[in-house]
Amino acid sequence: SSWWASRSCTCHHETMETNRANAPSLKLEMDAGFEKTLGMKIVNDQANNQLAARMYLEWGICCHKFDDVNGAKEAFHKAQEISGLEISLSGALGKRTKFQTESKSQLLLLAKSKTTKVDTKNQGSDDNDKDVGNEEDKIRAEDNEEV
Repeated sequence: SSWWASRSCTCHHETMETNRANAPSLKLEMDAGFEKTLGMKIVNDQANNQLAARMYLEWGICCHKFDDVNGAKEAFHKAQEISGLEISLSGALGKRTKFQTESKSQLLLLAKSKTTKVDTKNQGSDDNDKDVGNEEDKIRAEDNEEV
């Protein structure tokens, strides 16, 4: 429920009509919710590193919405580290459309993920999303036990 509380703080912040900079309490509450989620053993378990990476990614997006550039950058780097994603920027000549006659320089994002064992039987199904949903249910149950 602390993860959901952080999400609700971000939604509340986005719907405010007044100057968003006047709501530091929402940012503090959002950060506290994510930090509480980080303290749960299910998120820190090595077997659930995908869940932890998703949590850090969401935290980064929320920080970005609160205009906290440094917090977002830190959370994105942590998610990248946990997930094993390696990225680099490069360039190449190419054509964006079939109508383009000359090649122009293009920005390329090269991404490489760490290799994981893939279950080919369930490829194309949404089982991974169901697993994350189950993990979030476990977080809610663990959060309720602490209260």
